[in-house]
Amino acid sequence: MVGECIDLKIAVTSDVHIGRKDALVEEFFSSIKAIGNQMDIIVIAGDVVDNDKDCTKEKFDEFLTISKNEGFFEKLFFVYGGMKHEVKLLHSFPGLLLNDYCLLSTQIGRIVVIHGNNIGLYYRPEDGEHAKVGAERAKLNLINHPVSWLPRIQQEDFLIFGHLHKRFYHEPKKIYCTGCWIPTKDSMNDTGYFLLIDDQKQNPFLAKRYSTF
Repeated sequence: MVGECIDLKIAVTSDVHIGRKDALVEEFFSSIKAIGNQMDIIVIAGDVVDNDKDCTKEKFDEFLTISKNEGFFEKLFFVYGGMKHEVKLLHSFPGLLLNDYCLLSTQIGRIVVIHGNNIGLYYRPEDGEHAKVGAERAKLNLINHPVSWLPRIQQEDFLIFGHLHKRFYHEPKKIYCTGCWIPTKDSMNDTGYFLLIDDQKQNPFLAKRYSTF
């Protein structure tokens, strides 16, 4: 859990998949360098790496070196994704802030960041189902059927998910999804975004892209 502070600025992204051939890793590096010093906390909501190969570990180490050189290493918080190798790789680097979720106490209320696979986040595009439907279902399930390793989710909580590789807001339900750093069929909507949160603003959530690729 991250404590409450005045004028808290948060950046959330996920699904970088460092180590995957088509991942936009260099774009991720340049984008996070652009925002690192503007934020109080930067949450990577799972699947920051795609495998635990030596080349992936080297690239992740490069990312950490960038974060230290640019002065935002201590702002990084990693939420575990859906792959066991990610846990293994992350634990091989000392000093990282890691957890199954990130709970942020802010002026606008509680924000809970979860990757999503471990709470049954999914949707059925073959049936014409939108990703928002899957996220709404996942939040409702957490409200009605709490899980032991998460704080008790309330309707008024803001939930931010990764995992779906889709980016959207569902403002009435306070549900958000970050998108990813892998080209998709609709990359201009889904790829390369940070969800920025400023808890002093009337409309505190903004998705922003820092690279045109």
